[in-house]
Amino acid sequence: MAGPSESQELVSSAKTRTYKYEEALNLVGFGKFQYILLLFAGMGYVADNFVLLSFPFIKEELGREYNLPWYKESFVPFSVFTGMLPGAFLGGIMADRMGRRPAYIASFGVVAIAGLLAGFIPSNFALLNVLRAIQGVGAGAAAPLVMTTISEFCPAKRRGMYLMFVQAFYGISQGISTAVAALCMSAEKTRLGWHWYFILLSIPSVLAFGFSEFLPESPRYLLVSNRKYDAQEVLYRAAMANGRLLPQGELQGVSRSEMEKRGQLRHLFTKSLKRISISLYVIHFASFMAMWGLYLWLPNYLHANGSSVNVYEQTASQAGGALLGALIVAPYIDRVGRRVVIGTGFVLSGLIWLTYYVATSKALSILLNLFSSTCASAAFGALMTYTNEVYPTTVRSVGQGVAYAFARVGGMITPSIGVTIIAHGTTMAVGLFSGLYIIAGLAAFTLPTETASIELEDTVRQRKSREPQFDRLFRRAKKKRSRKPRERDYSAAPLLDEEE
Repeated sequence: MAGPSESQELVSSAKTRTYKYEEALNLVGFGKFQYILLLFAGMGYVADNFVLLSFPFIKEELGREYNLPWYKESFVPFSVFTGMLPGAFLGGIMADRMGRRPAYIASFGVVAIAGLLAGFIPSNFALLNVLRAIQGVGAGAAAPLVMTTISEFCPAKRRGMYLMFVQAFYGISQGISTAVAALCMSAEKTRLGWHWYFILLSIPSVLAFGFSEFLPESPRYLLVSNRKYDAQEVLYRAAMANGRLLPQGELQGVSRSEMEKRGQLRHLFTKSLKRISISLYVIHFASFMAMWGLYLWLPNYLHANGSSVNVYEQTASQAGGALLGALIVAPYIDRVGRRVVIGTGFVLSGLIWLTYYVATSKALSILLNLFSSTCASAAFGALMTYTNEVYPTTVRSVGQGVAYAFARVGGMITPSIGVTIIAHGTTMAVGLFSGLYIIAGLAAFTLPTETASIELEDTVRQRKSREPQFDRLFRRAKKKRSRKPRERDYSAAPLLDEEE
């Protein structure tokens, strides 16, 4: 493989021509290099989800060991969310200011070390919660990085499909978590206890941390950091890995007039992003609160009060639905758009859950759970894809981090709300959480722009000058007209001053 010096010679031999980043991505294509990155993203997604997906299984185990009443068991994940909330902010800021790669290494290092310690410590409830909070910091920081790891290397045409493949790892992680929980805490012959459960679930984060040395830095981040030759070197290696060649010439960097500070929270509330940010915060808060209420807390309570479906059957059906939802939607998300999938998925999931009490048999209960999880998984995958794409490179990670922080707030308050309303009957609880899904779905239809098939923006200034193109370009890609419509020239569009 050619080194930096050979890449520099290639650049110096044809400096008269420049090519854009998206042009380079189209030539690099999607091949061996992106499949390795998809493995990195998937491994990170599994490690991140294991921190949360352990809750339905360890809740009762810890309750028995520490003599906790049922309503206190529901507060077990509170320590994790306490860590994830600041972790989402810190991880996003770190990734935008210091780079995707160092943020990835640091976050999964924290998740791996804290997870292993939680498994090896003696039975001490206070220390366990401290370690789980630290693990939450790492998981919260990792959340904004998972999609970015692959999205900034994908051509615009099928970027949504590849990102939905990352969402499929949620179903895989839920299935693995269920199987490991059954091995460690359900089967009498192989009962290992929750200590070994934590240790085994730490393996993906250890692998993600161990192999992160081979993770390349994002060329988009390098471009907005005024390191275009480093960006070109990464693209050159990606092209070689895929058996392709970059065009002769020099990669076009970000113009001096469009350069701006990276990772600035105030940029999320400029005129071009304010409405999008607020809408995403509402959707993330409502949808994640509903997910925690319906999938990870209420089913356990219903089972304890006579439901015929146990926690392992519930989570197994949810895992199957999560995998199906991502794989079914993946081929179509770039055609129909992100907003339609988010809105339709959440509304359908909420409506299906409202029919939960008409289930007269165990099979029907599992089937409804499967269908609802399928719709929700498609919506969550599209939501994370949209959140990743809609923000420019300079604030992409911090934008996701703040949105995910609102999701964690929803998770934090779910147990306290659940304990309060459960006294008035489970019907009210199901109605509340289903209603939140429907609210999240309806809010998705109000998002102002579509991101399918649109080139990612690099700076907030760049986004403001080109925003009028977004929906027009998506409609053109969707219709696939044989006759190309007349295009307006936006190359000379004035760059507006940044509004704070």
